[in-house]
Amino acid sequence: IMVVTAHAMGRTLVIPPENNLYLLGKPIKDPLTGKIKHKRLGFADFFDLSLLKTHQGLHVITMEEFLRQEAMSGRLKDGKLPPNNDTKLFGKNLWDYLSTVSDFEPEWNNAILAIPKTKNALIKHSGGSIDF
Repeated sequence: IMVVTAHAMGRTLVIPPENNLYLLGKPIKDPLTGKIKHKRLGFADFFDLSLLKTHQGLHVITMEEFLRQEAMSGRLKDGKLPPNNDTKLFGKNLWDYLSTVSDFEPEWNNAILAIPKTKNALIKHSGGSIDF
């Protein structure tokens, strides 16, 4: 849904970094340490990023690129930089940082995004609820 939404709204889709996903990714044994690790999975494990990037009007960047372009240049809320100026954050450190530089209360200006079940369900609407 986020890919379609980003494309439809002309927004840039920021791909989250690889992470341990609950119940996904078979545990593997590190050959050097012998410790059991869980494989990190990312967006690229489920979607063809090179194909997505070929769609005209769809802009896709990684979280590392986003942090380098926006956070490191001080363009996020209050100009706050990532912890230790690290653009390779992931997991709790990343989400804690993003929660401090994000806009928790966006102004929607009474606008909504509705994705109908069929293409014939497009209607003009001036208020209230719609049952698609």
